Amino acid sequence: MAMPILSMNQPGNEGPEWQQSARKVLDDLSHLKIHPGRLTMVKLSVYVGRRTSVAHASLMSALGEEVITSGRTIDVAVKEVSLHSSSQSKSFAHEAKILSEISHPNVVKLIGFLEDEESKSASLIFAWEANGNVREFVASGKWEIPERVSLIKDVMCGLHYLHSQEPPILHSDLKSAINSESHAVLTDFGSARRIRRYPARDPSSPKVEETPQREPSTGANLEQPRVEYSADTETLTLSAPGYTLRWAAPEVLADRPGLPGDIWSFAWVCWEIMTNKLPYSEIDRREALIAYIVLSKPLPSVREQEQTSPILQLCSLIVDCWNFDPTKRPDAARCNALLEWMPSAVPSADRAEVRSPLLLLKIGDMHRLQSRLGEALKSFQRALDISRHTEDHKTTAGATLLLGDVYKDLARLPEAELHFKNALELYEREADRTGMGTALVGLGNVYDAASQTSKAEVHYNQALDAFSQANNDLGRANAMVGLGRIYKGQSKLVQAAESYDKAREIYVRIGDEMGRANTLLGLGRVHLAQSQAKDAEEKCKEAQEIYIRIGGELGRANALETLGDVYWARSMDPDAASCYVEAAEIYGRLRYPQGQANAMLGLGRIHHAHSEYNQAELVYREALDIYTRVGDVLGKANTLAWLADTYRAESRYLNAEETYAQANNMYTRASDDLGRSSALLGLGQVRQALSKIAEAEAAFTEAANLAERVGNQGVQSQALMYLGLICGDRGDYRAAEKRFAEAVVILSGFGNETLLRVAQRALEGYQKHAKETYPIFILYPLRIIFSFVEWIRRVFHLLWLR
Repeated sequence: MAMPILSMNQPGNEGPEWQQSARKVLDDLSHLKIHPGRLTMVKLSVYVGRRTSVAHASLMSALGEEVITSGRTIDVAVKEVSLHSSSQSKSFAHEAKILSEISHPNVVKLIGFLEDEESKSASLIFAWEANGNVREFVASGKWEIPERVSLIKDVMCGLHYLHSQEPPILHSDLKSAINSESHAVLTDFGSARRIRRYPARDPSSPKVEETPQREPSTGANLEQPRVEYSADTETLTLSAPGYTLRWAAPEVLADRPGLPGDIWSFAWVCWEIMTNKLPYSEIDRREALIAYIVLSKPLPSVREQEQTSPILQLCSLIVDCWNFDPTKRPDAARCNALLEWMPSAVPSADRAEVRSPLLLLKIGDMHRLQSRLGEALKSFQRALDISRHTEDHKTTAGATLLLGDVYKDLARLPEAELHFKNALELYEREADRTGMGTALVGLGNVYDAASQTSKAEVHYNQALDAFSQANNDLGRANAMVGLGRIYKGQSKLVQAAESYDKAREIYVRIGDEMGRANTLLGLGRVHLAQSQAKDAEEKCKEAQEIYIRIGGELGRANALETLGDVYWARSMDPDAASCYVEAAEIYGRLRYPQGQANAMLGLGRIHHAHSEYNQAELVYREALDIYTRVGDVLGKANTLAWLADTYRAESRYLNAEETYAQANNMYTRASDDLGRSSALLGLGQVRQALSKIAEAEAAFTEAANLAERVGNQGVQSQALMYLGLICGDRGDYRAAEKRFAEAVVILSGFGNETLLRVAQRALEGYQKHAKETYPIFILYPLRIIFSFVEWIRRVFHLLWLR
């Protein structure tokens, strides 16, 4: 005897009131009733099911009927339903009522209905979708990934519309057809119902979070699926009319239907569209399938599928939608926002052998987002060639712009600059503000990479103006990220953080995960510059998790490199080295030489800290060659500064002096006063060791002035202390007292207790002996103490490193 263990809501009483209710619904929809004489059957058995069948017919227009747009007839689909029970009558009326209340491009359009009392059947009349159902369509051609993603977006767009209704509409049995314009539309609303929302409860609670709402027009709930267990056969069986089991969420079979169940089903629709495979295609028996679903067995590994692995953003979304806890699945609005940023192109109706430029751009964009820059370059160049040949100016501008992005990522800055300028000219010709803003951001990125920060800042601000005129939030966010980088490089850390935060708010609102990760990484770098290493680590790790989830390998390498800087600042050298090595490996695989050099610079610093000067010099020189080759002035300046530090540590003062001077010149070219102040501090120390006291004093003075202007208190205080020692050496004790007094004031608010104690001790000595006429031999041991704290310079050095 079958015993229900997972039974859902039982069917209501099938008395006369059901028939009266259904009759009232159809009477209220009498304006949609169609006379059978207007239909001419074209094909009787397009689909035949247990309770319904679908036929292809031709519908003759009626006088004044709006649905007929041209000619006398249109093709329609006729869904015939048996009405031998009152529940079937109610289900038919319910579907007609729901469809009559909604209208959306991605939802099938109800034209009307007809009744046949003699055969006890009725039919719903829909617009004919010429390309069949989704499964047939995806099997009919070799569609590219962006074309398949386009169908997925259509399905979610329709589902988002249903879920955003008040009250929301739960579809329960996602099916789609493809119209003549190659867009997907949701069909088969036999199991759909409006529901009411309940406040979220504990997932372990036996009460449902969302339950079907009692329909006032029909007077009772629709029949729900019921799963029963047979103790004799030890099997599970399903009993439910018109219910597609393979797409069903586990909680639906456990009497907990709700909107998250549609999200689970949507993930299987994605799987089907991308792979041409049915859910659980390896399982044939219904009982085994039910057990597999209810017992939450492992789902397919999406990232290992050849068809889905090239677009990891979609893989991550599918996995999130397959969460066995319904409360942790993204809702339709979130899914819709995430899909917005995935490259897509409407499937080409003619299926031409030569790909369209638009499709090539989307394929290239997909490769670029996964950091496959070589493949992206080929697709964009091919799209550009075709669009130029066909004089498609809009696509030409788009392809030129995207080529600029790839060349920039490949550190081929002159080519990137040329393409962005060409794109800007094309967009200006068309007065396209959004395109102009995007090209200006691209140029800003190029100038930023080339350490031309003033030009970069001008272009980012121009882009911000263009996007504001176009009311383009995404563009504004992209420009703000660029400005955040500029402000950070100028040590305007508060402004940098504000720019990143504003951009992040926009990216979160519009669902741009890549943009959100980039802003988190930018904030991490700002926190590091503010000596907030723990906050920096949290932001970098959060960014890294997003990059891993969406497949942004270049972003992941950037996050690892910055994490290396964070661990280095926290004296966690093994962790820092591990991050730098992994980042260098990813950069190398992506053929991103500038990133490789950045990671090498980090490794060189670790070798230097461990007194492995030969290894440090080798790594620095390799990084220097790369920076020189790609034209990165700021990277070259940073490397020269660290190489000079290595020479100084080995007492190779002449080499150090020359290299610090070169670094100072590079920082001057890059307009980086923060870097200059640190290089001049090192130059002063070397010249002091070479007994070039006047030149050393000049270097320390300039370093102190620059550091004060950019707010680098570490360098400023050290430069003042060195100047104090020089003044003391020549007997100018009052000047020495003044310098150390200034240093004490700075260090008192800076938080470096070791340096503060050294400065205070020196100040006390000079204050005492400023009134005396004899030499202060007692102060010479301060040089020994000062040498002891030299290692602290490493921390200050990080304040101006990227």
